[in-house]
Amino acid sequence: MKQRFFTYFLLLLTFSQNQLVAERVAFFYALSQDIAAFEKLAGPPITSTKIGESSIQTYLVGKHRIYAAKMGSGSVQTAVTAQALLTQNRCDLVISCGPAGGLGEALKVGEWVVANKAVAFQKGSVASSGFSLTPQSEIDVAAPDLVALLPEQLPKADIASGELFVASDDYRRELSSLTNCSLVEMNLFGLATAMRHHDLVGIHLRVVSDLADANASRDFRSFAEKYDGRGGSLVYQILENLPSSGLSPVEYPNLRRLLE
Repeated sequence: MKQRFFTYFLLLLTFSQNQLVAERVAFFYALSQDIAAFEKLAGPPITSTKIGESSIQTYLVGKHRIYAAKMGSGSVQTAVTAQALLTQNRCDLVISCGPAGGLGEALKVGEWVVANKAVAFQKGSVASSGFSLTPQSEIDVAAPDLVALLPEQLPKADIASGELFVASDDYRRELSSLTNCSLVEMNLFGLATAMRHHDLVGIHLRVVSDLADANASRDFRSFAEKYDGRGGSLVYQILENLPSSGLSPVEYPNLRRLLE
């Protein structure tokens, strides 16, 4: 019996170290369709508050309390929103979803990915040799244990993130060469910076909305008009699969069977 409880303790410790346990989750989205799709599954918010210019809605999904906010335009605004939410509300992890422009040929419009690394393509140094990124320009955002909670397997992608909406063939090629990223968007680095400040991990889903080329503005508008909010549905499914308490074996079927 002592051996069984010792094994149970070690397994709980492993779950805690991997941060699979979460009572309170921050959910950041970019498109209104995502929060609408999320609400269809989770129900309406139980409260709505405002911190500065940031509006935060609170939802209940099972035993999880979800704090949701729209990221805004640009990494700076995203960082401000994330900092406001995370300072006001203690959270265990972060989930985000939003659109991104494709920088290569491997990903097509409509495909979903999980972010592996955020690269601030406007952060670095300028010398006679040109612009170069610095080590501080990159944040690893991979969370394999959280990716395992997805209802389907998605490819991983390194993502360039900044203040610009890229809609130029020349800049698209330059950005791809400079960062070695397959996508570009305007939220992830700011969000990852705020998360690092609060020592949080998370999972970040991105959908290809355009190809960051000369047609990007038109293609993004077309995508946004037809988008069905699948990101919000994926977030809800992650929360359904997420254990809510690391203190009880009932949250883990294998542990419950071990003690029976």
